[in-house]
Amino acid sequence: MTTKDHSPKKSPLAKAPNALEEQIFIIEKKRADLEFLCRELDPFHPIDTSMKDKLKPFHLEHIDDPFRLTAELITLMENTIEELERLKILYAHHSDELFTPQLKN
Repeated sequence: MTTKDHSPKKSPLAKAPNALEEQIFIIEKKRADLEFLCRELDPFHPIDTSMKDKLKPFHLEHIDDPFRLTAELITLMENTIEELERLKILYAHHSDELFTPQLKN
């Protein structure tokens, strides 16, 4: 007589949530940094050296034109938020998959 194994099975995605959590953390930090920069940047005044230093990690093209830079920052912020939401959905999906028992026939 064979018994059915109802214990949760290890998925090949077992390590994915940790990697996804790390990615979510990184993207959330990026989002917070961009939010700060968007609040601090005035599109109608020249950009000072300290602000330029804060902008360098984002590899923006129009660092000397405050108006164009603001538009570029807003686009980057929108893309970052979309990426963050996509990762959170993926994380939720993978978390559900990991904790749903797989039944053997």
